[in-house]
Amino acid sequence: MKSKHIIIIGAGPGIGMSVAKKFGREGYVVSLIARSTEKLIQYAAALNTLGIRNSVFEADSGNFKMMEHQINLAVVKHGAPKMVLYNAFRASAGKVLDYGMDEFHKDFDINVLGALRIAKIALPNMIHNGGGKVLFTGGGLAHYPDYEYASLSLGKAALLTLTKVLAQEINSEKVQVGTLTIMGFVKKGSFYDPDNIAKAYWKLFHTKQDDWTVETIYQEK
Repeated sequence: MKSKHIIIIGAGPGIGMSVAKKFGREGYVVSLIARSTEKLIQYAAALNTLGIRNSVFEADSGNFKMMEHQINLAVVKHGAPKMVLYNAFRASAGKVLDYGMDEFHKDFDINVLGALRIAKIALPNMIHNGGGKVLFTGGGLAHYPDYEYASLSLGKAALLTLTKVLAQEINSEKVQVGTLTIMGFVKKGSFYDPDNIAKAYWKLFHTKQDDWTVETIYQEK
């Protein structure tokens, strides 16, 4: 019998690992996907120390075939995931007229097209295997763009729109698509501590269809 399973793409030391720890402590086996084998080994060791079952897979979200292959391996090993979280992003500070076009293309590919690639892989699997949630880490720049972070502002706005159109297309009682829009900078010890954000993802994961909204705002009041 396969375990309760989630997949985190763009796993890192902040939100990704906090979500892995939160769900792992709740009995889920966690598959982490990222580009760096060295970092993945470190993450796996940290989770192992906590007694959290996990597997790690090296893949670049810009490579559809590689990502599809690694997600399929995770599914074979642990079963169909009940949640796939796309947490990858690429950004540098820069004004829109100064930022290089090649950099814009690279950022957009990770911030938006990478999310679309994951949706194309994960959603059919979930529909076929009884349901689940595909979630994206959004940002307040989608609502309040900053000219000094032009590329990320454009990327988060496009990611929000992508999430909305995917949700319209799926329109399923078993499968939900959504984004957690983080309206501040992630920082340990603050409201936007990764561990607090992980709790918000846990709550979102358990939101029923009747109460589901495509965008959930995570904001300090």
